[in-house]
Amino acid sequence: MTVSRSTNRQWARPSDGQSAIIGSTTGSPTTGTLTYMGELYNYWKWTSNGSCTFSTAGRIKVLVVAGGGGSGNDGAGGGGGYLATDVDVLAGTYPTYIGTGGTGAADTSTNGGGSSFGALFALGGGGGAGSVRAGNAGASGGGGGRGGAAGSATTSNGPQGNAGDISAWSTGYGGGGGAGTAGTDHTYSAGQGKQWIDGNWYGVGGSLNAAPPAAPPGGNKTTSAAGTANTGNGGNAYNANGGSGVVIVAIRA
Repeated sequence: MTVSRSTNRQWARPSDGQSAIIGSTTGSPTTGTLTYMGELYNYWKWTSNGSCTFSTAGRIKVLVVAGGGGSGNDGAGGGGGYLATDVDVLAGTYPTYIGTGGTGAADTSTNGGGSSFGALFALGGGGGAGSVRAGNAGASGGGGGRGGAAGSATTSNGPQGNAGDISAWSTGYGGGGGAGTAGTDHTYSAGQGKQWIDGNWYGVGGSLNAAPPAAPPGGNKTTSAAGTANTGNGGNAYNANGGSGVVIVAIRA
């Protein structure tokens, strides 16, 4: 999706898709280079709140991933919302906010926090369920617990993930939904994430079962394990926190 205009006047199409130029940043983003489809890109990766100031308008690629949901006793956390787009920015300053991972708890796990870049906003993943409870709705829904409903995928800000799941077994556990696919029960591990141009996977749903993961990677955890930081992955197994979010801007060199 290419965003050419917005009512807040942050976005506009410069001539011929020229690359934007970053003048300064705050929040200490990590910098580096990557190659995508044979072209070299410079990137800036925020893992804490900050800002990005463009000195020249132009085209960028941006990834915004929210925090993943925490897991409960019987339901895993949903992956954080995944928003990846090419966009044309105006000269000026764009705030970046990084969502925290949701808190794991037996019956009251919480959703992940939202992440944003300028007006682009990714919703947090849904928290997983306690016993016989429903998973929370979120960008990807949290897993339900032993008869409780699966958490649904919230689409109020556009689709950014998939629903969680509830096992068909009364003693089973629900996998968290992921950015790429819905959560599953004992057939596979969890909802799959999505791979960005840096080759990494984001927004993977958490898991509470021991089945082999579907490829690409799912959670596949049978002991408590937090979602990896700055991936938006959901919390795995029992009462684990979700992974925090991330914002990455890549500009063709």
